[in-house]
Amino acid sequence: MKHIYTWHKVCFFISWTAQGKSRILCFDLPPLLQEAITNSVQEAAELSKESLGALALNNILVEETVSLFEKSLWNWRDVVRDLEKVCPPLYSTPYFLF
Repeated sequence: MKHIYTWHKVCFFISWTAQGKSRILCFDLPPLLQEAITNSVQEAAELSKESLGALALNNILVEETVSLFEKSLWNWRDVVRDLEKVCPPLYSTPYFLF
C-alpha cells in the first residue's frame, strides 16, 4: 500500500502602515489554501466598511491554515485505521506488558 503525500512549507509576511493599509505576501501556498485565504479576505472586506487591519489578516491566515491542517490530519486517520486492521493485536505478541 503506497501513499502519496506532499509537505508544504508556507511562509507569510504581513506589513501595515500607519494609514491602515495592509499587505500580505504568501509564499509556497498550496492552491487549496490560496483559494481559502483569498475567499476569506474578500468576504471579510465586503463585511467591513474599513480596510482590514493586520490582526484581522493574521486571524484569517491562522484559521485557514489550521483548517487545512485539520483536513490533512483527518485524512491520515483512514490510513492509520487501515494499518490497524491488518496488524495483530498487541496482546497477542510476547512484548505485551501490563
